Amino acid sequence: MLTPLDLHNKEFRRAFRGFDCEEVDAFIAELIQTWEVLTQTEKWRVEKGVPVTQEGKKLLTPMEIHHKKFRRRFRGYDVDDVNDFLDRVIQSAEQLIKEKA
Repeated sequence: MLTPLDLHNKEFRRAFRGFDCEEVDAFIAELIQTWEVLTQTEKWRVEKGVPVTQEGKKLLTPMEIHHKKFRRRFRGYDVDDVNDFLDRVIQSAEQLIKEKA
């Protein structure tokens, strides 16, 4: 299972034509916030298949992570590296939500 530290410490390879680094970094920061809540079972619940905080704030869903698009840039993050990592995040999120539901 991934931890918030795993997300925080992830470094992506660079590629000639890759994903925009700033966009990916901003999305990873958003994922870290979601992950910090998801890894503390008492701080969230599932409503209609969607993870929400105890206060009712919607967290990122596996589908939102899957459908996230990034612009491509010269010398960006390696597309396959980013996609592989996000696939791991999606699998872990699905497992956490399934356990909680």
